[in-house]
Amino acid sequence: MIDLNVLPEQYRRSGISLRQTLLALGGVVALAMLGVLFMTLSAAQAQTAAQEAELAALKATLTTSSANAVPVDPMALQQTIAALRAETVRLRAEAQTVGTGRPSRAMGLALAIRLIVPGVTLTSITETGWLYQVSGQAGSQASVLDYARALQGGAAWRVRIVSLVNTDPLGLAPEALFLIEMAQ
Repeated sequence: MIDLNVLPEQYRRSGISLRQTLLALGGVVALAMLGVLFMTLSAAQAQTAAQEAELAALKATLTTSSANAVPVDPMALQQTIAALRAETVRLRAEAQTVGTGRPSRAMGLALAIRLIVPGVTLTSITETGWLYQVSGQAGSQASVLDYARALQGGAAWRVRIVSLVNTDPLGLAPEALFLIEMAQ
């Protein structure tokens, strides 16, 4: 290859030696390690500061709680527990006697459904307190009366037929619409 550089040797640029390359690479690695070390120290200081603040808050809460603490008398606590147990026994005994003279509300609904006689179809059952209104249609007025008698004999319910109307105004078709009230 022909050297076209016309400058004398002393002014010519020389290549980078292996030593210079390794020194530069070592300097970059050292700077990177210092950066990582600085970031780690900064994070640790921030975490330490947050934990110290939390510890101070907990100490303040503990100081306030211990200053406001009420001494507990074990005898008074045992007396309170005994009184509560006696009240619980009394309330359980009372709960067993409540409603013994009246059937439950669910029994009224079950009764209205269970005692349906053939030829009677229920269209609705509405409940207001202890009053049930059962409406439907039947093949004849006699079927409605049989259903009302079955309800009357079913439990301690007062049964009253509120309306019983033939669907045919001339009375030729035996279909009847009814509304029955059941009350305790």
